[in-house]
Amino acid sequence: MSEALFEKYPELFHYTTAVGLEGILSTKTLWATHYEYVNDSDEFKSFFKTRLPEVLGEVIPSALAEKYRDSPEFKSEVDGFPKGLEAFTQAFIGDALKATSEAIWGSYAPYLTSFCGATTPEITQDGLLSQWRGYGQDGGYAIVFNTQALEALFWLEHSKYLLKFQTICEIAYNQQSIERSDIKKLEDEVKTSFRNYIKTLEPTDIWASMVPNIRMALMHKHGGFSEEAEVRIAIIPSTPTEFEEAALSSSPSTKKLLPTTFSIKDGLLVPRLTLFNGLPIKRIIVGPHPDSVRRKKSVEMLLAKYKVKAEVTCSKIPYVGR
Repeated sequence: MSEALFEKYPELFHYTTAVGLEGILSTKTLWATHYEYVNDSDEFKSFFKTRLPEVLGEVIPSALAEKYRDSPEFKSEVDGFPKGLEAFTQAFIGDALKATSEAIWGSYAPYLTSFCGATTPEITQDGLLSQWRGYGQDGGYAIVFNTQALEALFWLEHSKYLLKFQTICEIAYNQQSIERSDIKKLEDEVKTSFRNYIKTLEPTDIWASMVPNIRMALMHKHGGFSEEAEVRIAIIPSTPTEFEEAALSSSPSTKKLLPTTFSIKDGLLVPRLTLFNGLPIKRIIVGPHPDSVRRKKSVEMLLAKYKVKAEVTCSKIPYVGR
């Protein structure tokens, strides 16, 4: 049995600014941001450019070769293709990649909230230096959540909304994606789907690969980010049209539509979802800063104002910003 998320990471760290901290404490909510508006420009898309071609390359050539051997009609079709089976196979893989990625990007738009797991006692106590560096001279704050409580709250609260998909998962970085048992299982599902489709040409066999591909895309990230040990909440809400169709169906859903809100960042309207109504905050770490003592005091006053019980500490990392 694989290790539960809360067993590996008993706490999750959400790094933010002073403005972000005040907003989270005052509303007791978090934002999930549309994937096209997050900091990583390749979010949700890198999997389809890197790992999925490898997965399809492990199943499609052998499946096509088997059909070429067993089906005279298919053999005749392929023999009429310029450069034969090898070229046909490469074209098939290219078409499969294009069709899969476009179908998913066109129909599924995830909203993401990210946390960091602590991989050492030092990070648990003082936070992650790369995150503090990201906040420069303005410093930063880490809100530390109880992982088990956050997971339970996530599944409970979002069970009342009509969603296409939701998950809270640990990110896999490049090579890790072929080593983790949960991802290997998803890859096997995709391979089975394509193997069956090549045999039957039934569209339902291809559609069976959609959900495992979405799951893997949401868990996949470039190895350059591996220090963050990211844990991610991802939600794909139903659209207003889909919600209306569900309400008018023969078995109407009683679930609600999760509304989209917008914030403004540098003149850009950023689509977001508001998550939770109350948060299991354990403590807050004030990032490295020359004025960290006064910052700690003001955070304690802020917690008192919003009636949030949490410990406040200062990071002891000797970093004072750019």
